[in-house]
Amino acid sequence: MMTLDFIYGGGIRVFKRTGIAALFFASLLLTPTAALAAPADGLTLELYDVTAAIGSTDDGTWVILVNTGDEAIDLPEVRLTADAGDLAGKAVIDGGSYCSGDGSTLTCTYPAMSVRAHGYEQLPKLFVRPTEAAQAGDTGTVKIAVGEATGTINVTIAEVVSLVAEPEVATSGAPGSTVTFAPGITNAGDKPIQGIVFDGGAGSLNVDFEHRFSNCRYAPGEFYCTLDEVLEPGKTYVPAEGVPLKIRRDAPAPMQLTSGSHVQTVTDAARWLADFKERNPVSTAGTGGPLRLVEKPAARAARAGGAQTDPEWSDDYTSITVDVTGENLPDEAAVGASARGRVGTEVDVQVGLRNRGPARIDAFRMDVPVTYPSVSVVIPAGATVVSYDEEQCYQRAADSYHCQFRDLEVGQKLTVPFRLRIDSAGTSTGSVTVTTADYSGTPGPDSNRGNNTAKLTVTGRA
Repeated sequence: MMTLDFIYGGGIRVFKRTGIAALFFASLLLTPTAALAAPADGLTLELYDVTAAIGSTDDGTWVILVNTGDEAIDLPEVRLTADAGDLAGKAVIDGGSYCSGDGSTLTCTYPAMSVRAHGYEQLPKLFVRPTEAAQAGDTGTVKIAVGEATGTINVTIAEVVSLVAEPEVATSGAPGSTVTFAPGITNAGDKPIQGIVFDGGAGSLNVDFEHRFSNCRYAPGEFYCTLDEVLEPGKTYVPAEGVPLKIRRDAPAPMQLTSGSHVQTVTDAARWLADFKERNPVSTAGTGGPLRLVEKPAARAARAGGAQTDPEWSDDYTSITVDVTGENLPDEAAVGASARGRVGTEVDVQVGLRNRGPARIDAFRMDVPVTYPSVSVVIPAGATVVSYDEEQCYQRAADSYHCQFRDLEVGQKLTVPFRLRIDSAGTSTGSVTVTTADYSGTPGPDSNRGNNTAKLTVTGRA
């Protein structure tokens, strides 16, 4: 399931994405409109385009008030006007108990609110309801105004269809090999579906998609393909050629990864495609022929047209399990340090761990548990910690610290700084111990645990 968080910082809207695909709000698709100029008071509107399903009364959008200024904006009341004259005969608008109007125009008055500096407030939902005369593919606009802030919502009327993806597929291969997957895609409705957008996410840095198909765009860890075939009602289709997924040569083995794919109508995919292009300004097309769908068991001709939307998006995903076979493990070695100085002086040390290979450690995974490279640092008795990297480490006890890292490539060394004050003459010894584990405490894979501990020594002289 996807979630969407609206995060505002400096007036900038950021979409946070979880999983492998975009967000769908049941029977509507929300796509951001163009940025709007800020009035003098710093208040702008964040608006979202709407795909409204024929026969639905629940579709609509939210108007979000965004304060781009450095001071809170106190509003004694919020007055919103909406003009849907461009949708005459196609759809009417409604805003619930706060609003009045004739379906073509709307005036809404909301209670007093305060919009914090660089913050936002979401107004109640505005509904866009197709008329009985509406046709799939009809379009129009709704003009919105709140005080001096104005904007336009684009509306597309779509017929309801039902896409269902095969929920799970499994594949396996050794490090360095290429595996393929070809999930079934079913038109579970009673109308032909004209074209789909098929996308996927690797879910791990240990695998990535080969850039094979010319009608697909690829970016690190993800891809999408635009397929123009017609999917007949009641028929199931699969990619004519399996989608290739390359397992890195330095991928740990044995282990199990979870990747995924997702399917949408062309109309519903608008938001996802905009999001893909926003986070991947550069993407590349595949170098081979196009990816095609084939019917199981045989295809037949059909006609389909107009905009289409799939309200039930929860069954549009496929979980892809990849079993990485064989044995290919990392060798994590602790990295210690030594320092000398006069009693009372401060010294700097770097401690951590090194991956001697031949496998990497992947701390980015869609599935759980995730294994994070980490070390436990015990400070020598003759020294006191003055400062340390508080973003990487935390204090467990008076003389003990836990430090955690991200991905650890083959041959890579990761260290963190500690500043120590020498308290006594002579040599005192602490330790650096590899403690790589998942959240449950289960130790991570390691081919040689004999080098998991190193010394941390401090020698003071009077």
